[in-house]
Amino acid sequence: MKTNVIKLFTVFFIALSFTSCSSDDDAVTQVPDVTDAETLTEALQAIHNNSQVKGFTVGVVKNGTIAYQKSFGFQNVANGVAYTNQTLQPIGSISKTFIGAAVAKGVSLGYFTLETPINDVLPNAIVNPNHPNDVIKIKHLVNHTSSLVDNDEIIMDTYYILQGENTSTEGASLMQQVGISQRAPQGLAALVNAYYYEGGDLYSTDNFSTAAVGTQASYSNIASSLAAYIVEVAAGMPYQDFVDQYILTPLQMESTGYFYNPAQQNMYATLYFDDLALPRYNCDSFPDGFLKTNNDDMANYLLDMIKGATGNSGVLFDATYYDMLFNEDAFGHGLFWERDGSSISHNGSDPGLTCNLEFDASTGSGFFILTNYDSSTDEHVSHIINVFEATAVAVSGFLQH
Repeated sequence: MKTNVIKLFTVFFIALSFTSCSSDDDAVTQVPDVTDAETLTEALQAIHNNSQVKGFTVGVVKNGTIAYQKSFGFQNVANGVAYTNQTLQPIGSISKTFIGAAVAKGVSLGYFTLETPINDVLPNAIVNPNHPNDVIKIKHLVNHTSSLVDNDEIIMDTYYILQGENTSTEGASLMQQVGISQRAPQGLAALVNAYYYEGGDLYSTDNFSTAAVGTQASYSNIASSLAAYIVEVAAGMPYQDFVDQYILTPLQMESTGYFYNPAQQNMYATLYFDDLALPRYNCDSFPDGFLKTNNDDMANYLLDMIKGATGNSGVLFDATYYDMLFNEDAFGHGLFWERDGSSISHNGSDPGLTCNLEFDASTGSGFFILTNYDSSTDEHVSHIINVFEATAVAVSGFLQH
């Protein structure tokens, strides 16, 4: 596993001085030999037993087939609810790969190309005040070279605690201390207008890089959601409906969605900061990090992505657009996918969750791990990297036999 690609949510709790629970990370790395599904389960159970992670789920695709799905620990500790393959949770920035698929679908439908200037689609032009004559194209959004950047000073304003959640808990207090308030969502169009246009509530020249367009990669969540908004505008339908129609439904991801569904209230994982349960929250830039899914659905997605990368799927679009999705550019990206040779991956984190998905296009095998474990502090990051590395070792043994 590439430990250096863990996406840290660096603002959350940055000013708070909490001491994480101590653990013996060496114990996490002591992975038993794995030769089959049974010994893989034993190894993953041992990893969980020696970790701080409340719950996690693992799915493995081997030789182009879903070969393993298993969950460990708790969906909710206080109520003793086990984490299962049906447990739903946000997957952080892995959500951006769905924006990539939506962009590829938009190209296949003739809405735009990767060379299309974004201002040819948007109802109002977005201009980087530092480079007013630069032309920002869709390709610049999908590889993070658009010169549109995240402003850490105001990004917390895009998050909100869901209405109806109890804001008197310790976890809710923690979130409110860093500026995440309980409010109604603004919506994707409102976010774009507030962030990128003069006069908007979130507008600042710090939302724009001093680097010229296409010259420097700078990972941006809100610019990723701008790509989703462009799909929305071009398609003439809400982005979440576009994803449901063209991605989730064809892949039979029937439980997956961007917003908490009242009909699935008992299926969502509680997210934790150490032992503090966090209230349910979301973000106005929901496309870039707030898709909520489970092992059953995610396995279908991983399987199709692997088949697409190896030229064996036509479920979402034909091979031309799968090639586009994964084609590596000079900055090591496909359409939001991170690529290094045949290794293709993305990871995600937000308050109370850390996830990873990776596969090898040369072998047709890969895995994901979704956790309700926070990686907002250095100690948390160190621990979850250790857990992920141990998981990768165990899965590697399974894949080699």
